[in-house]
Amino acid sequence: MIVDDHEMVRKGLVFVLEGYDILDIVGTFENGALAHQNCVELRPDVILMDVVMPNMDGIEATQRIRRDFPETQVVAISSFSDSSYVKGALDAGAIAYLTKDESGKTLVQAIRSACEGKSTLSPSVSKVVIQSVVSPPPLGNDLTERELEVLEHVVKGESNREIAEHLGISSSTVKNHVSQILGKLNVASRTHAAALAVEHNMLH
Repeated sequence: MIVDDHEMVRKGLVFVLEGYDILDIVGTFENGALAHQNCVELRPDVILMDVVMPNMDGIEATQRIRRDFPETQVVAISSFSDSSYVKGALDAGAIAYLTKDESGKTLVQAIRSACEGKSTLSPSVSKVVIQSVVSPPPLGNDLTERELEVLEHVVKGESNREIAEHLGISSSTVKNHVSQILGKLNVASRTHAAALAVEHNMLH
């Protein structure tokens, strides 16, 4: 399965991968929500998952898919090799992380390795992973894009209901995001989380 919000990228990946007989492309989708929804029927062995997408990003989608369909492996592909994206995708359960400038041969090998339970990282991504081990990451760097959006509204003093209305999601989803934020920042209250967000310049 191929998941990317850019149609040209999806078509490009299909064009490249269709040249390999060992692969069968079962579907292409434009966001993580559709990918998760269609896993029920399609049950792909491997998903090529873009990281930054609207509606549901690749990190959240990977987390849900690995939870609900553990037999499906996720290979994250992105134009970005920032530590927050890399760590987010790997923590969510992606078995591999590749940048979009990799060759078709490398991509196919990563897919084959994923089926065998083996990990693959682009060279630039490997450097990020090594650096994250050598030097501790800044506070809040493991927050997902959606969690940062929620945190921004928390800083503004908005309630879960107000945040839900602004972001177009349910109050229960906001509550889950807030719980994740508090856990990642190791704080017990929204007020403390908001204070740390401002102190450590977590928000744009």
